[in-house]
Amino acid sequence: MAMDINQVFLRGGKQLVELLEFSVISLQPDPLFAFLVGEYRLRPTAEGAVALYDVFCAPGTPARISPVDVLPPRYLRIQQDIETLRMHLLGHERARSAMQDRQETEESRQDHLATEDMEIPSIPVPGKYLFDAIVVRVWQGHSLRSLARSYDPGLSPQENLPDGRMTASQKHFVDKIWEPQLRPYLASAGFRRIANIA
Repeated sequence: MAMDINQVFLRGGKQLVELLEFSVISLQPDPLFAFLVGEYRLRPTAEGAVALYDVFCAPGTPARISPVDVLPPRYLRIQQDIETLRMHLLGHERARSAMQDRQETEESRQDHLATEDMEIPSIPVPGKYLFDAIVVRVWQGHSLRSLARSYDPGLSPQENLPDGRMTASQKHFVDKIWEPQLRPYLASAGFRRIANIA
C-alpha cells in the first residue's frame, strides 16, 4: 500500500524527519520542496521565498525539482517575482548597513546628530501562494507517486536506498553541497525544522 506523503507532512515526528532525510540523501528534492512550501505558506517572508527559489527552482541549482516546465527558463513568472523580492531585500540590507555605519561614525565623534531622517525601506510580504503553480505540479508528478509506492517507513532512510548506501554523487551532494551550503541557507531563511536534516 502506498504511503500518504501529505499525512506524513501533517503528522510530523520521526517519520517526517526520516522522509525528509531520505529526500536529501537520495537526491530527490521534490518531497523536501513540497514540505517547505507548506511551511512557507504558514509564514510567508521574502527571505523564505528567495531561498526556496534559489535552492529548488533556479536554473543550475543542484537541488532543482523535477517539473521543469513550470520553472525558468520555460516559465519566467516566478523568476520575475523573486527578483523583485530580492531587490527589496538588497535595498533593505544596504539601508540598514548605511544606518549602522552612520550611527557608529556619530558615536565615535560623540556627535549626537539625529539619524531619524534615514529610513530603512520595508520589505513586502510575498503572497503565501507564490509557489502554488509549481508545488501543484510537484504533487502531480511522477517522483512523489513513485516515492509513495517505494519508500518503506519501517526502514531507516539509508536502508531505503538501493543497496542500503549512498552513491558517490549522493554522498558528494550531502557532504559538499547540502550540509555546508543549502541547509544553512534554508535554515537562516526561516526554515528551522530542516536544520538537522541529513
